[in-house]
Amino acid sequence: MPTRILRFTSTLLLAVTCAAAAALGATVEGTVRDSQTGDALPGANVVLVGTSYGASTDINGKYVLRNVPAGAYTIRATYIGYTTVSLPFQIDDAAASVKQDFKLNGVAIQGETVVVTAQAIGQNAAINQQLAAPQIVNVVSSARIQELPDANAAESIGRLPGVSIVRNGGEGTQIVIRGLQPKYNAVTVDGVRMASSAPGERSVDLSMISPYMLEGIEVSKTVTADQDADVLGGTVNFKMKESGEGREGIGVSVLAQGGYNGLVNAHNKYNNYKYVGSIEGRFLDENRLGIFAQADFERRNLTSNEFGGAYTNSGNSLTDYITTGLNLNHIPRDRQRGNGTLVLDYRLPEGKIGLTNFFSSGVTDIRNRGEFYDINNNLHNYSLAYSRSTLNMLTNILNVEHEIPLFHLSAKLSHTYSETKTPNDLVARFQQASAGIGQFLNKTNLNPLDIPRAAIPNPSGTYITALTSNS
Repeated sequence: MPTRILRFTSTLLLAVTCAAAAALGATVEGTVRDSQTGDALPGANVVLVGTSYGASTDINGKYVLRNVPAGAYTIRATYIGYTTVSLPFQIDDAAASVKQDFKLNGVAIQGETVVVTAQAIGQNAAINQQLAAPQIVNVVSSARIQELPDANAAESIGRLPGVSIVRNGGEGTQIVIRGLQPKYNAVTVDGVRMASSAPGERSVDLSMISPYMLEGIEVSKTVTADQDADVLGGTVNFKMKESGEGREGIGVSVLAQGGYNGLVNAHNKYNNYKYVGSIEGRFLDENRLGIFAQADFERRNLTSNEFGGAYTNSGNSLTDYITTGLNLNHIPRDRQRGNGTLVLDYRLPEGKIGLTNFFSSGVTDIRNRGEFYDINNNLHNYSLAYSRSTLNMLTNILNVEHEIPLFHLSAKLSHTYSETKTPNDLVARFQQASAGIGQFLNKTNLNPLDIPRAAIPNPSGTYITALTSNS
C-alpha cells in the first residue's frame, strides 16, 4: 500500500508540473518596421485577433506577447499612417517561442521633402503612444516641438490642452495642469524626478530646459500605480534626444536667432540672441554606439512695464467703483543662460545601456523701479529694488534595459541637483507726504491716468522709510 501511494503521488506531481508548464504558454515576439526604409515603428499595436493578447512596440519596434496557449491565431499589426497587416500562424508547442516580424506600407505617398516625412512619422508615433497609454496622457514629438520657435520647454508644454503657463517677465517658467499650482505637479527627465528650483516648494523652473534637446514631451494627467502619490495635478516627463536611427558618421547642426525689445525705456534692445550647436552620430559595429551632444547659449531682455490698481465698490451701484491706489513699475530684466546635454547609448542584442547628462546655468539681473499712489492717505511711495539670482541644475541618469526570460529588466541610477543663489538683494523704500492726490478720495469711476498726472513731485519732502538687504 505505501508503494502505490508513492507512485500515485509522483504521477500526480508530474501531471501538475506539465499542466503548469503548458499554462505558461508560448512567447510570440518580433519587430514592426517600415517596408521601404526599414525604420522601426515605435508605438505600433500588435494583437491576436479575437483574444485579449496584445502589446505595443518599444522605441526599437520590438513587441513581446507572453503566455499564449497553443492553437491557431491571426496576428494583426496596426500603425497610424500605414496599412494594417494580418498574418495567420500556428502554435503547436505551448513552451515554444514564435517569431513574427511585420513590414508595413505607408498609406500616403512620401515626397522628396525629408523634413516633412520625418515630422509625420514622429508625430504618428506620439499619437500611437497616446492611444496605447493606460492613463490620460498627451505626447508631443520632437518634430512637433520644433515646428514653432518656442523659447523653452514651458512654452512648448503650454500648447497642450489642460495646461497653462506661469510667466515671469513675459517668459514661461512654470506650468499649471488642470488648474492646480506648479508645486502640485511632478517634472521628470527620462523618468527621473528633477530637483526643485524654488525655495519653500517643489516646483521646477522649466525655462532652464531648451526644446531643441528634447526627443519628446509626455504629460500625464492621472496618477497610476507606477507614479508617486504626491502628484495631484500631473506629471511632465522630458525625453532627452538620442542620436538618430540609421545615422552613420557625425552630423553637425547650428541654430542662430536674434531678438529686439521695442519698449521705450528698455535697455539692451538689440543684444538678444540664442545660439544652439549640436553634434550627433552612431559608431562601431551596426551603429551600436550613439552620441548626442548639444550646447545652448542665450541672452534675453525681459524688461517690462507693469500696472496695478486697487479698487473698492462704492456701495451705491454694482458698476460704480472707487480707486484707492495705483501701482506703476518699470522692471529692466536681463537674463543670460547656458545649458548643455550629453547622451550616450549602446545597443545590446536584447537591450540598451544609456547615459544621460543635463546641465543648465542661468543668471538674471532685475532692477525694479516702482511708484505707488495711496489715495486714501494722499501719499506718494517710491521703491527701488535690485537682485541678481543664479540658478544651476544638474541631472545624471544611467539607464539599463534588457530582455531576460519571462522578464523585462529596467534599472536606473540617477543623480539630480538644483541650486538657487540670490545674495545681497537690496530694496529701498521712500515716501512723500501731501502728494497732491487727495481730491480723488472716494471719487467714483476714476480714470487711472489722471492720478500720476495730478501728483506733485516734492523731492525735499521725500524721506526714506526702509532699507532691506538679504544675504
